[in-house]
Amino acid sequence: MTTPENHITGFKEEITRAEAASKDTFFGWFNNSDDADAAFAEGVWDFDAHIGQPLKDIYGPLDNLKALEIGYGGGRLIAAAAERFNSVIGVDIHHHRERVETELKQRGIENFQLLESDGKTLPLEDGSVDIVYSFVVLQHVQFIDIFNQYLAETARVLKPGGHGVLYYGRFHRFSVNTTSKLRYMLDRWIEPLALRGRYRELDAAINSTNLRVHPGYVAAQARRLGLRVCATLPSKRNTPSGPWRYGRQHGVVLSKP
Repeated sequence: MTTPENHITGFKEEITRAEAASKDTFFGWFNNSDDADAAFAEGVWDFDAHIGQPLKDIYGPLDNLKALEIGYGGGRLIAAAAERFNSVIGVDIHHHRERVETELKQRGIENFQLLESDGKTLPLEDGSVDIVYSFVVLQHVQFIDIFNQYLAETARVLKPGGHGVLYYGRFHRFSVNTTSKLRYMLDRWIEPLALRGRYRELDAAINSTNLRVHPGYVAAQARRLGLRVCATLPSKRNTPSGPWRYGRQHGVVLSKP
C-alpha cells in the first residue's frame, strides 16, 4: 500500500535516476521536454501564462516582490520567476540542488535560493514572502492530507496582503489537449459528480496525476485557513509558438488579508 512516505521516496528515486542519465534527461524529466533548453524555454511560457499574468493583474510590476516556488524541480520556472520578481526561493524534495544552482547561474540567474524540504512543509518563517506559487506539482502529491498541509503552509508563510497561485489536478474526461471551451465546461459540469464535490486520490505511477481536487473543496479549505479565493483558472498546454489547449490542472489565486 502506498503511503505518503514511500510516495515521496519514489519521487526522489525517479529524479535521481534521471539525474544520473544526462543533463538533458534530468532537466527535461520535470515537464517531459526533449532537452534542457526546451525545458527552460517552456518554463518562460508556463510561468508567464499561469503565474505572471494573474499576479500582474493584481500588482502590476512584480519586481519588488519576494516569491516562493513549491516544487522547483529543475529550475525552469525559477529562471523565469527570477527575471520578474526581486528574489525567489525554490523548495523541493530532491537532493540535486547543486546541479540546479549551477545550471541557473550558467544561465545568468543569481537572485534565487534553493531549499530541500520533507515533502510536507515549507522551511520558511511565518509571514516571510509576498507570493507563493506552484505549477505541475500538487497534482502529484497523491494524498489530500499533504495537499491540505501545503495550503496551510502557504497561509503561514505569506505576508499579510500576499497572494498564492497554486495549480492542482482536476477531473478531465473530454477537454484535455483541446481548445474547446464547450468540452472544458462539460468537464466542469461533470466534476462535482465524479469527485463528489471533494477529491480523489489516485494510486497512479510517479509523475502522473495522483490527486484530483474539486475547486469547491479547495475554496472551503482556503476559507478555513483565513485565505480568500480571488479566482479559479484552467491550466494551459502549449509550446511557445502554438495555440494553447486545456491542461490537466485547475489553478486558484488566493489572497491573505
